[in-house]
Amino acid sequence: MKSIRTLFGILLVTLVLVSCGGGGGGGGGGGSAPAASNSLIGTWIADDGTETMEWTFDNTNLTIKDYINSTLDSHAIVPYTVSGNVFSFNVHDGTVVYGGSSTGINRVVSFEYSVSGNNLTVTNCKYDGVLHSSDTVIFTRR
Repeated sequence: MKSIRTLFGILLVTLVLVSCGGGGGGGGGGGSAPAASNSLIGTWIADDGTETMEWTFDNTNLTIKDYINSTLDSHAIVPYTVSGNVFSFNVHDGTVVYGGSSTGINRVVSFEYSVSGNNLTVTNCKYDGVLHSSDTVIFTRR
C-alpha cells in the first residue's frame, strides 16, 4: 500500500533529518488539549505486510511505534493537541527514539483526521503548516 509506505516515510524522514541536525524549527501545535471523550483515544494500527504503524492516543500523549517485519524500529511519545478535525504535535515536546538513540525534534506535524466506527482516517500531513503529503491512510482500532 503506497499510502502507508508514504506515511512511514514522512515520519521516518522527520526523525532522520533531526537526528542528523536538520529539520528546522516550528511554532506551537495550536488547538487545545484533548478531552477525555476524544474519539482518537485508543490504539490504531496500519499494516502493509512489511511495516506496521501503531498509534496510541491517551488523554494527553500520542505514542507512535513503527515495526518492520514485526521488529520495533522506531517510536516517539509526544503530547498532542486537537483543533476541529486536525491533531498536531511538536515532537520537540516529547521523546523520539530512533535506531536506539533519543533525540528531540522541533517540528510541528499535523494531520486531518476522521473516525468512523473502528477506522481512523488520516490525510494531509503538514510540517510547520506546509502540506507535506496529501496521501490518506486508514488505521484500524485494536
